Amino acid sequence: MSHSRYHKNYDADDLYYILLGAAHYLQNSGMNLISNEVNKNPFELEDMKDMIAIAFAEHRTGRNQTDGYARNVEGAKNANGTYDHGLWQINLNQSNFTYLTSSQGPNGVNANIPMFVGLSKEELKDLMYDPFANAVAAIAIAQLTVGREKDKGINNWSTAGMISKDKTFYQEASKNLDTHLGFRDWEKDYYDRKVQESYNVDLAGITPPVQPPPINTEQLDKEAEIIFGRSDYSNLNFVDKAIVKNIIEPVTNTYNNKAKPLFSELYSNFKSNFERSPIDRQFDYMENVYDK
Repeated sequence: MSHSRYHKNYDADDLYYILLGAAHYLQNSGMNLISNEVNKNPFELEDMKDMIAIAFAEHRTGRNQTDGYARNVEGAKNANGTYDHGLWQINLNQSNFTYLTSSQGPNGVNANIPMFVGLSKEELKDLMYDPFANAVAAIAIAQLTVGREKDKGINNWSTAGMISKDKTFYQEASKNLDTHLGFRDWEKDYYDRKVQESYNVDLAGITPPVQPPPINTEQLDKEAEIIFGRSDYSNLNFVDKAIVKNIIEPVTNTYNNKAKPLFSELYSNFKSNFERSPIDRQFDYMENVYDK
């Protein structure tokens, strides 16, 4: 059985990003991810390869080979009558079910995974065909440290003995992942080089912007003082004095307290923008392109 709202086949690249997202989710939910021989933390590259190898092994083809895909399907019926589900073929036996749904009580072992708490077995089984949820369950099970040896970490999968470095499942996971990550590193280096090359751009062919005419702020200040700065009004008639008191003085105060500082700031910003060198503007442009 497969669930049509999701893809059926997932390669190493797909599994890599699903596991990374699931690991971040568990970490943000409070789970401390550890790494050792049986407990696998996908933030560690070798552990990531092991987890992908398990998925490949769970969906192996004839003669214990892999075609490079894990499948989002229900597995064949097990000898004990149960079924395994999804990419990592999660078996919802009573121990796994109560661990994942945090229903073992205060003295039990509870995963405390928000997305699984309180689910029924049928609800959890259906959720196992969401690739992200399946990866969350797989990592949580791979982090188990209690119980019998066969119940710890990846020992929960019978295929854990098939993922050593000399086995085809690990080799397939490693080959595909190394190729993918290698290309990603190359791509980053490529854009880093492009930004670096922009520092050495030939400025000979770049026409500098037209400089604005200088603004004589000193003359403006003098003119404003002539117009607004007069303080001796003794020789003015009644009408002129009224105009001074009710119009000129309020305008003068507004100019000195608000307009004048604002004009100075605008002029300073305007001037500094035109004084920036072409290489500075080129660097800003390349930074924007690189960020995108």
